Amino acid sequence: MRAGFKPYAIDTGLRNRIAFTFSEDMGWLVENVVFCHLKRHHEEVYYHSSGCGTDFVVKEGMKITKRIQVWYEDVSVTNIPERELACFQKPLEGHEAAESILVTNDFEDESDTAGGRVKCIPVAKYLLGLGKQ
Repeated sequence: MRAGFKPYAIDTGLRNRIAFTFSEDMGWLVENVVFCHLKRHHEEVYYHSSGCGTDFVVKEGMKITKRIQVWYEDVSVTNIPERELACFQKPLEGHEAAESILVTNDFEDESDTAGGRVKCIPVAKYLLGLGKQ
């Protein structure tokens, strides 16, 4: 029943107040903020699961235009784990031109994968729209 479904909160403050957690869960909170940002700017935002999950797939019209993965780690960590890049290893069939983005804590770079180039953009720049070229 839960396959392909990821719940997000509209208000993370309310979620933090009523949720029963043992940690800060910053990665989930940042992913949630990115989701709310995407829903404000795009009509169709999905989770893609085919072997490995992609946090967000943005569809505009009949084309998938963006694949977005959120990786929130301590700022001193600059080695991207393979699990975060695994979703970009193969281009989506019929949507090879989709932009691949890894939203990070403070790491900014570009990485080449078998599926193409991945732009690593700090979350603050991404939310402000400064990660565009």
